[in-house]
Order: sequence, then C-alpha cells, then structure tokens
Amino acid sequence: MPVEGAEKVQNEAAEYKAQSGENEMDQEANKTPKVEGCEFGDVVDCVTCKRCSLVCPTELDLERVVRIHRYIKDSYGQVKGSHRDVFRLASKLSGMADAQGWLTGIDEGDDIVFFPGCAALFDLLLQRDTNYSGNAKAAALTLNKLGYKPEIVYGCCGHDLYYSGALDEFELIKAENMEKLKGKKIVVSCAEGYHMFKNIYGLDVVGFEEFVLEHNPEFVNTDLKTTYHDPCRYGRYNEVYDAPREVLKKASDFREMENIREEAICCSVSAWMNCNKYSRDTRKKRLEEAKATGADYLVTACTKCSIHLDCIHFEKNSEDAEALEDIKILGTAQVVGYALGVYDPFKEEVDYIVPETAGKFLEPLKIQKNVDQYIDDELLDNAFLCTTCKNCTIVCPNHHDTASMMEEFRSELVKKDLGPEKHSKIAKAIMNTGNAFGEKEPMTPHPNEKAEYIYYPGCVANYRRDDVYQATKKILDLLDVDYEIPEGLVCCGSVLRRAGHEDEFQDIREKNTELLRGKKVICSCSGCYATLKKDYEGLDVYHITDIVKENIDKLPLKEVKKKVMYHDPCHLGRKFEYYDIPREIIEAVPGVELIAFEKEKENAQCCGAGGGVKSAKPDIANNLAKKKMDEAKEKGADMVVSACPFCELNLNDNCEEIPVVDILNLLMESLGEVKE
Repeated sequence: MPVEGAEKVQNEAAEYKAQSGENEMDQEANKTPKVEGCEFGDVVDCVTCKRCSLVCPTELDLERVVRIHRYIKDSYGQVKGSHRDVFRLASKLSGMADAQGWLTGIDEGDDIVFFPGCAALFDLLLQRDTNYSGNAKAAALTLNKLGYKPEIVYGCCGHDLYYSGALDEFELIKAENMEKLKGKKIVVSCAEGYHMFKNIYGLDVVGFEEFVLEHNPEFVNTDLKTTYHDPCRYGRYNEVYDAPREVLKKASDFREMENIREEAICCSVSAWMNCNKYSRDTRKKRLEEAKATGADYLVTACTKCSIHLDCIHFEKNSEDAEALEDIKILGTAQVVGYALGVYDPFKEEVDYIVPETAGKFLEPLKIQKNVDQYIDDELLDNAFLCTTCKNCTIVCPNHHDTASMMEEFRSELVKKDLGPEKHSKIAKAIMNTGNAFGEKEPMTPHPNEKAEYIYYPGCVANYRRDDVYQATKKILDLLDVDYEIPEGLVCCGSVLRRAGHEDEFQDIREKNTELLRGKKVICSCSGCYATLKKDYEGLDVYHITDIVKENIDKLPLKEVKKKVMYHDPCHLGRKFEYYDIPREIIEAVPGVELIAFEKEKENAQCCGAGGGVKSAKPDIANNLAKKKMDEAKEKGADMVVSACPFCELNLNDNCEEIPVVDILNLLMESLGEVKE
C-alpha cells in the first residue's frame, strides 16, 4: 500500500467525521440504531475488512484476534449477530449441507470443479424477491460457453462460521469440503469462497474473473454502464484488483468510483455480525458514490456484498431507497454472462430450484468448545501488539472501537495467565507500591483540603519526570489555581486496563475514586486524563492544557526563538479530539515557529509506547519513536513538544539530538524558569 494511499484513507475519514458533526462521544450516545431491522452487535463488532491495516503502526493481524475473541465469547453464549441472529444460526444449521441440484440447465462433467456457494440459501431466507443465485448460474453457463463441463460441488465454504467465531463448526465442514475438493482445480464466483479455499484451506482455486480473462472470449453485449465495488476478501486480503476491472472493461461500459482498490470502502457487514446504523450509512454512501459515476449497475464479485449493498433498495417508505433506485446491483458473472449472450440478468424467474434438491440441507452440528486449542504463540503475539492508538477507528467506516475490543480480549488471556510476564510484573508493582515503577515512596502529597481542584500527577511525572511535576505546580500557582494532591493516590491504572489486568484495575480505581470524587481533577498526563475521564465514573476531569488555554493571557511569556514540532498523544488526540488547544498554547509563545509532522492530529503516528507495547515489545515501541524523531531531524526541529510525559519518555529514549519536552516545559522556558 503506497504511503499516499494510507494518507488518503485517513484524510477522507477525518473529512467524513467533520462533515457528520459527530464526535466519538456523540457516537457512544447514539448507538441505538435508527434503521428498522438493524441491530448494533456485540462489542466484537469489527467487519474484518482490513482497512485498518493501512494505518496500523504495529501491523497487527486484527482479523485473527477477532475470530478467536468471538470464539471465546461464543463459548459464554455472548455472541449475537444482527437480525436477531437468524443468519448466524442458519450458517450453523447449513454448515453440513450438501443440497444438490439447485442449479439447472448446466452441461456438467468433470473438466473442472465449480463451487456455486450459498447464494440460494440467502435468496430463500431473505424472502424479498431476489436472485443472488443468478451470479452462480451465469458463471456456470459461462464455463459452458468457454468449452468446459464443470463438476458442480455444492456446499458451504464456511466463511460465516469462521468469521463469527464458530470455529469448531467450521473445522467440521472444512473436513467435508476437503474430501470433495482436495487435488482438484476449483473455479469460484464469490470472493468469500475464493479467500477461504485459497488462504484457509490451501486449495488450488481460481477466481471466475481471472479464469475468463485466461480464455479471452468475444463479448457481444457491452452496453451495460457499470462500476466496480472491491470486496475485501478479493482486494485487501488477496490483492485481486485488476482481473474484475479488466473483465468489466471488456464486457461493459465501465467507470471507476472514487474509493477503489486498497482504499475501497467495504459493504460494512461480515458474517452477518455487523448490520447496524453505521454499516447502513456506509452502504448508502457507497451506493451514492456508485451513482455519481453515471453507472446504472454497481458490480461486485462477492455475493454477500451484493446482498448487503442491495439492502437499501428493499427498505419500505425510504427516501434513500427512492433516491438510489436507479443504481442496481449485479455480480460480475451476471455481467459476463450477459455480455457473452448466455445469461439474462433481467429475467423474472429465479435461478435456484428448491423442490428438486437432494442431500442434506439443514443439520445441527454437535461440537464441544475448547478455547485453548485456538490459542498459540502467534495469537498471543498479536494480542499484545496493539498500542490502543485508535488510528484504526479513524479510518474504519463504522468507527469500530478496536482499542476497547483489544483490552477486553487481553483480559480474557490474562485470566488464563497468558499475558506477557512484564505486564504481570507491572501489575504486581502497582498493587504492592501504588505505582508502575515499583518505587516504595508514595505519590508526594500537597495538602489543601479546601481546594477547588485536585492535581493528579500520575506515575511518570511523579517518579520519572519531576520537571513536568514541578512545572505543573508552578503554572497552577501562577494562574492562582487552588489545588491539592491528596495523600494516598495511586497509579490511575491505565496500563492495567490496556494490558488486560482488569481485576487489579478495578481495585485501584476504587481507591482513587474515593480520593478524587467531589472535586475538579487536573491531569498533566494524557494517559491519566483518558483513564480518569473515560474509565472512571463520576469524576470531573480536565487536562492541564484546558486550564492553561483558558488563562494563557495571565502568563508573562517571553520570546523563545525555536522551531517546534508538536506530537499528538493518542490518549489526548484521537480519544478526545484535543488537537487545537495544545497548538494554540505553543503558538502563544513569542518567537516559536510551529512545524507540522507529515501525519498529525487525527492521522498522527503514535509514539509506539501505549497499550503496554513499551514494556512487552520495546523494540517495536523504539522503532516507531525513532521513525517519528527522524522526521523531526529531517525537518530541522529544535524541539519536539507533547502533552503526555509517557510519550515524551519514549520519544526521548530514541533521539539524542533533539530534546522532547512537555508543553509545560516550553512554557517554563518562555517564563524564564529554564536556563539554556
């Protein structure tokens, strides 16, 4: 993925967020869906579209984490799909299906295997006058036209079972499919089947579009105006971008949408887990994008994408359905079949025949869940790669809260004593000493029971960054802020929650809440701010930059002639949209020239230390920090400023040439309190 591609995704996501006028807290408050028939799913609500992989700093294999997380929650009976779970239940019941003969009128033989997939099942279940089975029929007729008599192998590839966490059921149907398909060359007309047979089964499979291009047929009907939607399982999973486009260019009057290939927006539903108001809005925007090309047909190579994108067309009394009624959905095989003159996608009759089928159709699968069999070193490595920076949430069309999901997943592993040993040592240190560094001295108190504010210094400022601790107190004094530091404060617990040590977090949260409740709390650490504000209850929390910005005119700031770059802490920036206030404070210092990082604000690259990565995987944290500081050196910065002591520690650890200071240190220098 080119760098500019990832930036384009980030910028579009930020623009969409700004246009929607909806910030993260608004989204939390509005999770009740407004679209009839759609339900917001479980916390494990990721679409596994891999769009987040374009910006993930640690290259986390989120797809694998999601599957195992769902399996664990399913073992508790806590996984609930959309539409009252009916489609997920159907996937389990039809997993062992081998219903034969629902495709008719095909010259069959044994030249090659054609796997038509599950379209007929969804035509039946949806009961909305659809013919998604037509794509499989058109593909089979095309094979005949190309001179092949395919062996049609019916069944389910198991995609929905696999991605909804029903892994035991999937292993059963995988074994059955392997008996039928192993050693054979398979043609599939659905991206999900292609991905599963190629990447999960390891079979010899070719996509329908690639197969057609190999034979270079002559197309006779090329009048359809089309655009193409990249399915995630074809695109970001397998980099199949060209073949569908080349076919459509030959078989139709083709034009492109704006967001394509690696940057394509998915249909926003996977394995029937994610149908909600966010995915519905995303599908609407995708159809609008298709309509804007002037195409009459949005074409895709995935049956599920066809179903989900088509959903808006079947809404009753919907203005959106009316506005988008002239952009229809077709499968690539339907367009090819039409162009070859062997298939009519506009006929009224359907392409699945239920009464004449033979074989098993719906049969319960009997399984015994065993979570441990799916947990290995690779999974554990992935589970603790996430820095919880939330860049993924910015680019996700559905704004999925991946960080919270990772924290919950890690807690499941910690319960099994499978967390990193370094995290366990930190947890013990906090429980024994009240701080993450294991220092025996408690946080330094500042008694003042009548004060309006409490300054909560946090572990880093109190034990490792005394300059930030002293600067904060000095600034508060200069601004006449009446504050105290109660005796008995302990670590906020951010590292505990991020690393999955939930029981320990609950204990220290209770201790701190007793001391903090009832007064306004000021934090100089972004991690402490995010934790006290989001993960505690009933606290009135401010970041020190709130106080400074409001009273900046009271500070007698003097000139500081330096080129300064500001690093956005993830806990302050993406989690709470603190982008402008720190920059306004820096620019209030006379003489300072503020230089931007290439990626900043909602697109900023994190320092790499968050989420327990600095302690468990220091090489990754150091490399990310070094990358950021190398950019600062290239741009001639005299100083990097941030508003998080923990970020500053990691950035400083990885650059000797340029100092990394807290925003309060910059103010102290401007006030003449720091000697050159």
